[in-house]
Amino acid sequence: MEFLTKNIIISIPFSKNEINAAKFGATRLIKEQIENLENRGYNVSLLAKEEENTFCGAVYGLINKARQSHFKKKASSVSDNNKWRIGLILWLIREYSSRIRGAILPESGEDKITFIQHFPFCATSLYRANSKKIKEFIIYQHNVEWVFYEDKLIPTKINKFLLRLLKSAELKNLLIADKIICVTESDKEILAAAGLSRDRLAVWVAFPQKIIKLPKINYNILQQDVTGKVVVGFVGTNFGPNIHSVNNIINVAKILQERFVFLIIGSVAEAFRDKVVPPNVIFTGFVKDIDEYLLLCSVFINPKETSDTGIEIKMFDYMKYNKPIISTRIGAHGCEAFENVHVCENVEQLSEKIKEIIKI
Repeated sequence: MEFLTKNIIISIPFSKNEINAAKFGATRLIKEQIENLENRGYNVSLLAKEEENTFCGAVYGLINKARQSHFKKKASSVSDNNKWRIGLILWLIREYSSRIRGAILPESGEDKITFIQHFPFCATSLYRANSKKIKEFIIYQHNVEWVFYEDKLIPTKINKFLLRLLKSAELKNLLIADKIICVTESDKEILAAAGLSRDRLAVWVAFPQKIIKLPKINYNILQQDVTGKVVVGFVGTNFGPNIHSVNNIINVAKILQERFVFLIIGSVAEAFRDKVVPPNVIFTGFVKDIDEYLLLCSVFINPKETSDTGIEIKMFDYMKYNKPIISTRIGAHGCEAFENVHVCENVEQLSEKIKEIIKI
C-alpha cells in the first residue's frame, strides 16, 4: 500500500501507551502498521484522542477511563449483551461529541499530509476542521462496525435503534474519505454493497517482519521432553473464546497422539487446572516471554469458533516466525492473505490439515 505524501498522521482511539504495549489485536495492528510505514521511509506521527485539545478529546479521556473500569469486571458480573451495548454507546458518544468541534491538527509547514483515521467515528468533523492541511484522507476499518455489533447484540428495540444510529454515523464518515482500507475482502464487499465506491475501497494489513535468524531453542524451559516431536503451539489468555479453542485443541490432540505435542502458552491454563487432558497437551501457564516458547513450535494453531472480535494478536505473534499457521476462518480474520496461513472451514479439518502440512 502506497500513499500520496511522505508525512503521515495516524489518528488512534487509544492512548500512545496502549499502542506501545499492544495487548490486543487492534493495538497490535496499529503498532505493526506504524513500523511498516517507518521502515518504508514514511514520517509517521500519532494523534491520540485523549491528547486532543477539544471537547471530544476531554470526553474521550473520561469515557476511556469508564471503559477500562467496566471491562475489568469479571465476565459473570455483566452480560455479553450489556458489554457490547456499552461499547457501542461509547462509540456514539465519541461521534456526537466530536461534532461540537473537530480536532485541529498540528502545523506541518507548507506540505500537506496523508491522514489515516483508525475507525470511522469522528472523521467528518476532523476532516472539515483540517481539510486545507490534508492531501489524502484515509479511514482504516478494523471491522464494519454496524455488522460487528449487530452480530454481538440481542435484537431488542433499543439495540436496533442504537445500531441504526451507528450505521448512519459510520456511513456518513466513510463518505468523506478519499480511501477506505479494510482488513478483509468480505468487509470490502459489505461496504460496496452499502453503496460505497469500489474505487475508494482497498484491503491492507501490515504483517510483521519475519525473523531472519532465529535464536537458539531452549528445550529446558519445559519439564517434558519434546525432542523429536512436532510441537503445535497456541497462545491464549484465560478468556472464553480461548477456552473454547483449547477444548478444540484437546480433541485434536486425542487424534494426533503419536508424534505431536500441543503446547498451550498463557493464562488460559487456569481454566484447565482441575481437568484431565491428554498426555501430549502441555500447559505453560502465564509466562513473561512467550517468544522462547514459540521458538519450540513447528506449527501454530488458532481453532477459534466463537465471537468474531476482529484481528487476533496471537496471529501477529505467529506470523513473525515464518512457520505454518493453521486456523479456522474466524481465527484467521484479516490474515487470510499471509502466505503461511492455512484456513480450515471447520475444526474437524484441523487434524488432517496438520498431517498434510507436516507431510505424514
